[in-house]
Amino acid sequence: GYFKSSVGILQGVVQNNLLFTAKMVINCTIAMAKLTSVPIRTACTLLINKRWVFNTLLFNTNKIREYVTINPGTEGGGSKTIVGNNCLLMISSHVAHGCKSGDNVIIANNVPLGGHVTIEDSVVIGGNSAVQQFTRVGKSAMIGGMCGVVRDIIPYGIAHGNRSILQGLNLIGLRRKNIPNKEIMTLSNAYKEIFKNENLTDNLNNLSKDFKKSDLVMEVVNFLEKDKKRPICTPFSK
Repeated sequence: GYFKSSVGILQGVVQNNLLFTAKMVINCTIAMAKLTSVPIRTACTLLINKRWVFNTLLFNTNKIREYVTINPGTEGGGSKTIVGNNCLLMISSHVAHGCKSGDNVIIANNVPLGGHVTIEDSVVIGGNSAVQQFTRVGKSAMIGGMCGVVRDIIPYGIAHGNRSILQGLNLIGLRRKNIPNKEIMTLSNAYKEIFKNENLTDNLNNLSKDFKKSDLVMEVVNFLEKDKKRPICTPFSK
């Protein structure tokens, strides 16, 4: 059956010196999903005589289908796993410890998110894909089915393939958001400059100032510059 939540705490248990709370806010629908209460210890270190406090925060109007699992956060990752507003988690998808999902995210059947994954607003992840731990997926990106996501995917990007190759921009998603064609064209032209070869750093440094007047382009630029230690999904990824 289904569980319709109201404001408040869905579950609060103390188990093996663990305090676990799952907080849901208004109109979330749950169909035989599981919010796990098993403590996940960072780096498998056993801590004795310490009280673990974990939270799973589910915000407004989420739909969580059958056999979904959502793990609480770890202390090293801020002790929170967050699912934003108006998200759809389809059958047997998994949200690991410390993940942060934005609003209007769709995660299709059998998709596991590894620990500490960040999913920005309006992302769509196709069925049977898998997202490696610590990966970032930018706003309004789309990932095809049966894709192993091992690199960060830019905002508005579209990626698929056995190991996440960037295929271009999510033009349909941009049009559905009623983004003016002129702005889409500017983003498209900037995309060609940023990914014209494998030298991303040089390409970003040489990007025309005219492109940087675009909010859409700057979202991509800021995403690329935010965490330079992470690998980026590009058209040249193998």
